[in-house]
Amino acid sequence: MIGSSPDMDHLTAVPQIFRFRRRSEATDIMRIPAGARHIVLHVEEGARVAVAGNFGPSEVEAVLEEGAHLEILRVARADGISPCVSHFKARLAAGSCLRSFFFTRGESGVSDDINVVLEGAGAGVFLNGLHLLAGEAKAESTTNIEHAAPSTTSDQLYKCLLRDTSYSLFNGRILVRREAQLTNAYQLNKNMLLSTQARADTRPELEIFADDVKCSHGATIGHMDHDQLFYLQTRGIDKAAAGEMLTNGFVEDVVDRISDPRLKNEVQRSLR
Repeated sequence: MIGSSPDMDHLTAVPQIFRFRRRSEATDIMRIPAGARHIVLHVEEGARVAVAGNFGPSEVEAVLEEGAHLEILRVARADGISPCVSHFKARLAAGSCLRSFFFTRGESGVSDDINVVLEGAGAGVFLNGLHLLAGEAKAESTTNIEHAAPSTTSDQLYKCLLRDTSYSLFNGRILVRREAQLTNAYQLNKNMLLSTQARADTRPELEIFADDVKCSHGATIGHMDHDQLFYLQTRGIDKAAAGEMLTNGFVEDVVDRISDPRLKNEVQRSLR
């Protein structure tokens, strides 16, 4: 466990509130101010917005009214000394949709805690994360999804690429209330170890009280596929380039889940 950062004790008492008016559609990405500690995103009925920011220790809240759409890219910003501890929570009304992508890279520690409640029928949340860890970095991702209404959807894909002595921990919990019939809930965590000293732990959890649902979870932890590496080398590709192709393929499908092309381009540029 990474634990809490002392910086979290200094979150501003008064949050910065950003309200997106009903049925509006932002033409540009809304940028979270640098250094923001406590942010509230209120997306009114039918509004559509894309948000991005580089976050240190922070708390972000999202409120989605009926039919609202929010896609948010959060990039962890760490100082290399203390871990970056972030919290994200959201409430979704009927027919609303939240897409979240959390990205970390480097040798600093990070802890991210996500809590989402699907309060209205037909609401959907898509949580995706990518950790590229090196050195002694530690990354902890905790997701809690509560299905509290019928015909709701949650889909999670978290991937981690680990070098050196880095470590990742994924805790994923899905709760389906009795009234949340016709729920679809999926969760997948994949970890690729690029050294013999890198480690990963994964703890998926399903708690289901409804009887008409489709729910599944899965997890993998393993090293690079040497058969695939050998196959590429037999085609004249040197070992280093072949390894890079395999790691790029490993991260590509989670990045492809970013639906807003502008946000996707930002992540792809940072991977080059």
